[in-house]
Amino acid sequence: MRTHADEEQLEQELRTHLQRHAGLVPGNLGGYGKVMRRRRASQQRRIAGMAVGAVAVLAVGGTLAPSVPGLVDRLQPAQTVQVVTSDPLTWPTRGSLAGDRAFLAKASTFFRIRNGATPGQVKFLYAGDIADSRIVAAVARDAIWVLEAPRGAESGFNGSEGPWRDEKGQWTNNGLLAIAIPDSDGTTVIAMGGDIDRVELSPRQEIDASGQVTRDWGALTERKGVYTTHVDGSGVPQMRARAIKDGKVVADDYLVTSRDRNITEPKASARLRSLVEGAARAHGEQPTPRLADALADLEHDVLGIDAITSVDALWQLRDEAGNWWAGVVVRTSYGAAVEGIFRYRDGESLQPRSMFDAWPVAVDRAGTSPMFWNPPCEVGGYLPEAIGPVTSVELVLAGDVQPRDPVTGRLFSKRICSTVAELDRLADRVEVRLYDANGKRVWSGKPEGGYDVYGRLDAPITRGQKVD
Repeated sequence: MRTHADEEQLEQELRTHLQRHAGLVPGNLGGYGKVMRRRRASQQRRIAGMAVGAVAVLAVGGTLAPSVPGLVDRLQPAQTVQVVTSDPLTWPTRGSLAGDRAFLAKASTFFRIRNGATPGQVKFLYAGDIADSRIVAAVARDAIWVLEAPRGAESGFNGSEGPWRDEKGQWTNNGLLAIAIPDSDGTTVIAMGGDIDRVELSPRQEIDASGQVTRDWGALTERKGVYTTHVDGSGVPQMRARAIKDGKVVADDYLVTSRDRNITEPKASARLRSLVEGAARAHGEQPTPRLADALADLEHDVLGIDAITSVDALWQLRDEAGNWWAGVVVRTSYGAAVEGIFRYRDGESLQPRSMFDAWPVAVDRAGTSPMFWNPPCEVGGYLPEAIGPVTSVELVLAGDVQPRDPVTGRLFSKRICSTVAELDRLADRVEVRLYDANGKRVWSGKPEGGYDVYGRLDAPITRGQKVD
């Protein structure tokens, strides 16, 4: 029997293991979260290699201005570098304060409390006033940090960690740093990089009624190596920027925000809470704790504020380790449907990106396919009535067929390993097979990992693709 203590021990082992193998991820997740997002990003890149898509001129859902009034005139490079590579340590210092030695000397001390960097370990990439903000971006030891304070400030900077250098010495941003700076009427975006020809921005993704996810891209205005634009409205977590060199995408990533939004928990509106409560009552149950807040975060980061118009609670359970699980279908005001799995443990803080997994689905197929959750060393599943009666489940682990287990009802869960070494061996090598009473296989497939909760709600990474 799996206990809360067993789960805590495994998760701690996993976090320790993954801290040594962290890969590309935007924002300020820890090593555990970074690796999990890397895992899903690598899947997206494999898809991207086969994808062929059109590139539009203007981003949908946000107004892409040619520049911020008066902004480009203040962008002054401190020096001219003949050779600028993808390594940020070779980039010039850009921005209106790039030549202000006194300010940079003071700013070099800002990073000590964040990652212990001494002034000699700081390489400035950008320093300047933009709209109502003062922005400082620098390499501090083996990571790029973006700090923000009010315009003209000499202290009081806050911010977040962006790309970093991995254990192989490679920078995870592939030669592009794009920064989102929220303001009173939208977001100012600045980007810079190494040897690139242009930078494009996509403010948000679109999900249609068929479950397809697409993005449109628009070019940023360049002056002296700094690319700028302004996007009206909200939606920073949905933004992606990409760099183009010789007609090929060399970098494609989410933006680093100048403000750390992970300091607050998502909170649902009364409208969203009412939808979740109504969905639970329809099945004679109480609402899953914190599910409404998780859906609020899903709206904020992907679907759009107040986008959810209906919630269908397909199932919920509480496992032996004390986790609450729930499967839902939500529909949006623009005609899309999203399925999702939520996990919450009593007493835990509900962090942003709090859904366990979520993915788009065709509106007419929502809720009709099996839903699987695959946390470390476990496989669980919800079996909808649409696939017919299921009496047994068979797991194939790294090619080894396991004995069939009986299934009663519409839910099952099975432990598949107990150590990090076993987890590594089984990575992406788990198959589920479902059988009816006659031994006929009614469904088979691989459960998704659920580690990058919104990865399946975005269009594939375009890195490596050729563009006009």
